[in-house]
Amino acid sequence: MMYSLRVSGLAFAGILLAAFAVSMAFMPRSASAAAVALTNATTTSSNASTTLIKTGQTLSFQLNLDGAPAATSSPQINIFGMGSTTMTGTAGVSTSWVYSTTSASSWTEGNVTFYMAWGGTLGEATSTFSSIASTTLSNVRYDKTVPTLSAVTVVSNNASTTLAKVGDVITLTATSSEGVSVVTITLGGNAATFTNVTASTTWQGAYTVQSGDTNGAQAISVAFTDYAGNDGVTVTTPSSGSVVDTDTVGPVITVTGTNPLSVYASNSTTYSDAGATATDVQDVTASVSSSGSVNLLIATSYTISYSSTDTAGNSSSASRVVTVLIPGSGGAAAPSSGGGGGSYTPISAPTITPPASQQNNSSLIASLQAQLRALLAQIAALSGGSAGFSRDMQVGSTGDDVRLLQVYLNTHGYTVAASGTAGSSGNETTKFGAATRAALIKLQKAAGITPTAGYFGPKTRAYIAANP
Repeated sequence: MMYSLRVSGLAFAGILLAAFAVSMAFMPRSASAAAVALTNATTTSSNASTTLIKTGQTLSFQLNLDGAPAATSSPQINIFGMGSTTMTGTAGVSTSWVYSTTSASSWTEGNVTFYMAWGGTLGEATSTFSSIASTTLSNVRYDKTVPTLSAVTVVSNNASTTLAKVGDVITLTATSSEGVSVVTITLGGNAATFTNVTASTTWQGAYTVQSGDTNGAQAISVAFTDYAGNDGVTVTTPSSGSVVDTDTVGPVITVTGTNPLSVYASNSTTYSDAGATATDVQDVTASVSSSGSVNLLIATSYTISYSSTDTAGNSSSASRVVTVLIPGSGGAAAPSSGGGGGSYTPISAPTITPPASQQNNSSLIASLQAQLRALLAQIAALSGGSAGFSRDMQVGSTGDDVRLLQVYLNTHGYTVAASGTAGSSGNETTKFGAATRAALIKLQKAAGITPTAGYFGPKTRAYIAANP
């Protein structure tokens, strides 16, 4: 049997259409097609600030594409116009392409510029991306310059700006060649507080002097780093002026001569003080001022005060105690025992010299009073107590023995009257009054003498004889 194949016109037409479709699928696309598109391009560094980089750090790039480049045309990158380099990824598959390199000193400072180019798998036109033309890309800036300092000065808020005492503030001011992010300042080995003054190129470090800080020149140290991490050369000397000297202690005052000092009353009104000297850690010699006076006509204790302030403002003080004695009251040998017995050293009575003119009357009177008190004191000292008291006394009694009793009471801590008034030390009287009785009662109570009535009788005389 013989067969024949018949194809209708409609079926034939279908076969032709299918063949056309297959042939179109294997034809290359037009060069203007855009099958691979850029979605993002980024750049970053291994620096603490990822938009900055210094020499020897890693610079990284990433290219994100919507589609995959051809195996023969992987994305290329060109940095600073130094030649193209292939980025890393999986050809025909990856949408993320990366490249990294290490910055070198041969690079140009400033924003790191680069150029990227890629093509598609179907012969699309080459696409490019330029960091220079971008208005949205965050560039990495290369900084290889070491920062420097200028105008480094150190001053104190002391009246003398080159000296500082406890509580004064030492301030270091400097200007850097560029912005700095890390600054470490020490003054005399002590950490200073860092403060920006204007923008980021002028700044200060301040330190308040403390008790116990080392005296003398305060060495400085300024270590600094720019924002990219380049370390500047540590500065240890001011660019102008000098460092500040710390002085935390006041002058040492030395009182010249004897201290405390005892002198005898005399008719001279002039006391010549030996003075004092002062030394200081900063000043070779410091001036000393004194205040106070001594009246040689009045037997009592006086204080001469000395003060000194060094250049830094530290102050010190000292004093001398000068005691004016009645002749015989301090220099004569006291009786060895009460009752008037024992040996003693005779004391010559002072010579009374009349004035040359009537203009010296007040001085003469004062001198005579001092000499009279001296004589009374000698009598009391030589009498040994009981030898000077031969009778009982009470309120209303008068006489020189009353004065001697008042002298004894005043000199043994039983004050008869307030200083400068009748009955007080140096102003004893011949009248036994209520004040004398009150002082005598204090002595009797202290000595255990009964009755403590303020009556000066045999028991009290015996006590004074035993306790001259």
